[in-house]
Amino acid sequence: MPLSDESIAKIKEAVDILDVIGDYVQLKKKGQNWWALSPFNNEKTPSFSVSPNKGIFKDFSSGKGGDAISFVMEMEGLNYIEALKVLAKKYGIEIEEVNSEEDKRQASERESLHIVSSFASDFFKKHLFDSEEGRTVGQTYLKERGVLGKTIEDFDIGMAPSAWDGLSKALKNGQYNIEFAEKAGLLISKEERVYDRFRNRLIFPIHNLSGKVVGFGGRIFTNDKNQPKYLNSPESPIYHKSSILYGMFQGRNAIRNKDECYLVEGYTDVISFHQGGIENVVSSSGTALTVEQIRLIARFTKNITLLYDGDEAGLNAAERGLNLILEEGSNPSVVVFPDAMDPDEFLRKKGFEETQKILDQKKDFIDFLSERLLGGAGDDPVKRANAVREVVKSISKVPDLIKKNFYFKRCAEKFGLDENLLISEHNKIKFSERKYRDVREQKPQSLSSQQSRVEIDPKMLLAPREAELLKIMVLFGNVDVEGHGRLAKYILDNIREVDFSHPSYSKLLQFYKSLDPEKDYPESEDFFRDQELETFKETVIDLTSEKYEVSKNWKAHQIHIPTLKEVLGDKMSTDIFRLKWTKLKTLIKDNQQEIKGLQEKGTDEAYDEIVKLMRQQKDLKKKEKQIAKLLGNVISA
Repeated sequence: MPLSDESIAKIKEAVDILDVIGDYVQLKKKGQNWWALSPFNNEKTPSFSVSPNKGIFKDFSSGKGGDAISFVMEMEGLNYIEALKVLAKKYGIEIEEVNSEEDKRQASERESLHIVSSFASDFFKKHLFDSEEGRTVGQTYLKERGVLGKTIEDFDIGMAPSAWDGLSKALKNGQYNIEFAEKAGLLISKEERVYDRFRNRLIFPIHNLSGKVVGFGGRIFTNDKNQPKYLNSPESPIYHKSSILYGMFQGRNAIRNKDECYLVEGYTDVISFHQGGIENVVSSSGTALTVEQIRLIARFTKNITLLYDGDEAGLNAAERGLNLILEEGSNPSVVVFPDAMDPDEFLRKKGFEETQKILDQKKDFIDFLSERLLGGAGDDPVKRANAVREVVKSISKVPDLIKKNFYFKRCAEKFGLDENLLISEHNKIKFSERKYRDVREQKPQSLSSQQSRVEIDPKMLLAPREAELLKIMVLFGNVDVEGHGRLAKYILDNIREVDFSHPSYSKLLQFYKSLDPEKDYPESEDFFRDQELETFKETVIDLTSEKYEVSKNWKAHQIHIPTLKEVLGDKMSTDIFRLKWTKLKTLIKDNQQEIKGLQEKGTDEAYDEIVKLMRQQKDLKKKEKQIAKLLGNVISA
């Protein structure tokens, strides 16, 4: 729910960025800024800069930047409003929320569900430690499994009584609303009778990212085949299985610091690894891995290592998980435990050192798939070809074209095949997928789509050019440059016909175009904070953050490095020409593709359009050469 403007203003006024960031990393003063090792990865060179005067941070190793609120969002995996609430709590600020009656009703319901879930968690934990049943059954079981007291406390492990109504009686005695306990999945109502869902089970509370209990998992103590080994809470307004990972609350900082997440299948796998000192581990809690869970992990790291059982079911699950992770742009690896053991079993039998050795032998998805698929292929060419095809299918799911090309090289080396052959197979796969999708969605299939190739889009060169010009306008918009007049007005006059490709840069450019050219432009990047222009704040911070400072030793030896302001005139003109030149190259490329598509049609109407496009192409090439001459570039015909 949104906060009132007054509450947001109070929070922002109270925030000290050095104080906030200092809670997470150790900052050291250097020049005008404070520096630290990046909290977002494992690089050993300080690349994380904080500018207290501007109230911003910039991590040059990951590209992340922003203010204190942005930092809390990144570190805690929260949204904007949640981060504001964390800061309000830190500085003791009372907040007011603005919401509709329906918002209030839903918020009240969620809060009630959190309250009964928290009560249940405390009840289960109290039963484990304070009841005779808990001591003789629950604690004995945990001791046999080697689970220590600190681990029990960290994960709030408890025990459900064997009675049918242990929790329900406690809820009634505490005057809690039974209806909310049912909705939270703690109680079941049947034939006018209410009884506990969890009975005589070890209880694993499931926490969300904020640490609130949202659901439970219960494990039986015996091998009763008439009972499910694990029983989980059903879906509720606060518990969505597809978007929750067990252990994420306890392990998120370790995941971020290690820049890797181990993904296991069960609660006990997570607990054993934590107790063994490996805390960057989470579990999908008995459900198949989902896109939402992968995206949750991606808030903290892109590197995901699957630790599944070594049996056939575990290997199949790993294969499915790999493709999902690849599609989401993350980097999957696999660890297969020997003798079909699960991670918890291996760690308890072999110990931490042997487990760490196994983890260090993780395989990337190409090695894992090729070994798995070639296991029984021998010299059979058909089976080997099918294995290669399956690996290429997995590579085809990678959205990053540069990363995809590296995977093709790796695969070609692995199988001793020509890289172009693999790319050709990839194109066939992508074309088949598009054809199937188009038929399913009843869309016409264009002939030109068959010519798809893996290549870098030339448009990717536009954004850096756009950024350079915007940076100059933000920092020096009102500066008069000899022979050009006011800098921002000169740039805008010279790029009126140019549309920016980068969405954020395009919005910022439109903002500048909307200003009265006869009045002053924003004096500096501070304008965008003072005016609370939240839409542009992150973009401006990203444009104006500097990674390097001039060494004091250079100044002592009178080595002068020109500042951006000293070379404004030349740089501004060069950047304008570079942007226009890059834009022309993009238009020429687009024209070539359109002409090629029309040639394939071969109709009279297509021929007339080709003639028109050829004239445009000639004009574009002429302009390109003119600008290239000014820049000193050499363009081939």
